[in-house]
Order: sequence, then structure tokens, then C-alpha cells
Amino acid sequence: MDLSAQMPPAIDPGSWMLDDSRSDEFNGTMLDTVKWWAIDPCNYTDSIHHGYNWSGGCHFRPQNVSVVNGNAIITADYNSDSLNDSIPCYHYPNFYRFYSGGIQSKQVKMLGLGAVGSYSFGYYEMRAKLPGYYDVNSLPVGKGFMPTFWFYYQYWQGSCIKKHDEVDILEPDPSQYYDARTNVVGWHDENNACSVQKIGQASLTSANPLFDDFHKYAVELLPDRIVFYFDDQPFFSADTLASPQYTHSLDFSPYLAVVIDFQIGNNPYPPSDAPFPQFMYIDYFRYYRLKISQSALFQNYPNPVNTYTQITYSIATGSMDAFIKVYEATGHEIRSVQLTEKGRAKITLDCSSLKPGVYVYSLEVDKTLIGARKMIVIK
Repeated sequence: MDLSAQMPPAIDPGSWMLDDSRSDEFNGTMLDTVKWWAIDPCNYTDSIHHGYNWSGGCHFRPQNVSVVNGNAIITADYNSDSLNDSIPCYHYPNFYRFYSGGIQSKQVKMLGLGAVGSYSFGYYEMRAKLPGYYDVNSLPVGKGFMPTFWFYYQYWQGSCIKKHDEVDILEPDPSQYYDARTNVVGWHDENNACSVQKIGQASLTSANPLFDDFHKYAVELLPDRIVFYFDDQPFFSADTLASPQYTHSLDFSPYLAVVIDFQIGNNPYPPSDAPFPQFMYIDYFRYYRLKISQSALFQNYPNPVNTYTQITYSIATGSMDAFIKVYEATGHEIRSVQLTEKGRAKITLDCSSLKPGVYVYSLEVDKTLIGARKMIVIK
């Protein structure tokens, strides 16, 4: 299969590869249970107690997840009992009006580590068509719906969340998705404070309703940067160079789990005339990871730098010529260092003679630009 058109955009070329073992095209006739759980919190088939609606009622069911014609489909519909006034509608013991579903990547519980997933830094992408509809005035409506795509690691100690790393690639709440065009992204971080903190957040409003067609929702997560994409275009990012305060929050656990679900809220509920069932279609989920054997350039350390800094790089075997070049902000080349060591290596750069300011260094292999990074010199 030709993946050239599917590689993550705006990332160092040649340094990423699709991880088939942790991606899914949903081309079968049922959910791949080697990779996923269909979330069933009432029966604890997943290791994280997830899938409660906004009033606490357990409303995710495995039977609301199916795989048909190359799509994983999450269906939300009324709980038929809720339409019959003669039947009490309580469950554990809260009222629930709708059933829906979700999928979560397989993980295991590890003593002292929490629930351990198999994902880490990389590029996560989902192509999906979201729920929603046109009302009698031909306006798009998504109020009360909450389609999500996220990944996380969480460790509890007693009743305290000791660590919570989470990235939300698609997570508008039931009021933010009112127009069926708005997505909300961001990331969380918590270490040893018994609560969850949202570090960064942004929203994007599409020109067209997100239920009209399939769109791509993606994030690039690396230790020194996070970039959110919509249909291959970056729209929100942060990095530790421009914002050193994010260094701690981007120090993610290497044991992440992926969740894709469709929740129905009661804050607000969907409008009384909302048509049901509603569907969320997932064409694929893809996870890309760095090719260590390929050429790549990494951020220098320390940065900012006063005298000496180290630059880590990787050069693919079989390459002929490789250089790290340093440029002034104007684009004028001021230094070129030929690299002789292949594979992953580093050089020490003497910056003591450089004036204070912002510089750019690049890695060129066989006359091809592999990547470029900013370097700040201070005195």
C-alpha cells in the first residue's frame, strides 16, 4: 500500500513510519479485540472505569460498536425503557436516557504503574465523520453530543490521582459542539497533586458541519513540542523552546492508551426533536512513530545556551554526506560541521563566539534538508 500521501504533514521528512500493529483501518467485519475493547464500564471489561454519562448513568454498551464497510461505527440511541413512563429508569442507580459506545486500546493493570497502554510519543491520526444533523431551519446542530478522540495515562493511589497525562485531539463538550462545527483540543498534566489540570486548550470551527463528510483529526506529540492538526493543517501548537513552562507537562508517560467514543450529555441534553439514532463513523486510526534508523534532527541541550550545547541527530545507514549547518536569523550560514558518525549520535557545538540572539541549525543528508531547529544564545 502506498503511504506517501498519508504521512504526517509538516514533520521531518523520512523520519516517521506507520505502526501497523497499533493502527487500525477497520476493514474487517468486527472489532479487532486484540487491539481494542468495546467499552463496557458497567461490567468492567476495560481496566479504566470509563463510560459514564453526565449524570453518572452507565450508558456505554459494547453492542453500540460495530465494524461495517471499512468503518468502525459508534451508535447512540434512546434507551427504549426511557420512552416508557411505566418503567423506572435507574441504573447504578442513576437515570440514563441514551445508550452509546466507544472503543479503548487494550491495556493492563500494573501494580504501582496504573493502567499501562502501549502508545508513546508519535503522531496520532483519526479520519472520522461526526454525529449531528440539520434542523427545520437547515442549521447544523450538534448540541448534546460529545464525540471524542484522546489518549492518556492515569495512576491512582487510593482516591488520589497521582499522575494524569492526557491529550485531547477531539473533545468538544455537549455545549461546545452545539453547531456541529466546533472542535476543542488540549492537553492535561498532573503529578502528585490529586487533581487534573488542563495546561493548553484551543478550539477550531470548521466552515462546514463535521457530520457532512469525513475529516482528519491529528496530533504530533514529542518531548519538546505538541502540534494539533485538522485536515493536515496545524492550528494550535506549543514547544518548550518558546514556552519553557511546558517542559514538565510534555514529559509524558510511555504507557498511553487511546480512546474513541461518542457520549450523550445532559448538560445540555440534545434537543427534544433531535433525530436518533446518531452515528460516529471512524474510517481509520493511525499511529506513526519515529524511525530511529532514519535521519532525524533533535533539539539542542541546553537551550538557551551560553557557551557549549549538544545537538543530537540520527543519520540513516547508507548515507554519504551529512552536515549540521548554523544560520543567523537572516538566513546567512555561519558554520558547517561535517558529520562522520552514522546512526544516533551527538556533537558538541561551541557557541561562545556567537552574539546573543536566535539562530537556526539544520541537518542536511546527501544534500537533502532533514530538519531545522531554533537555538537561542545568551550571554
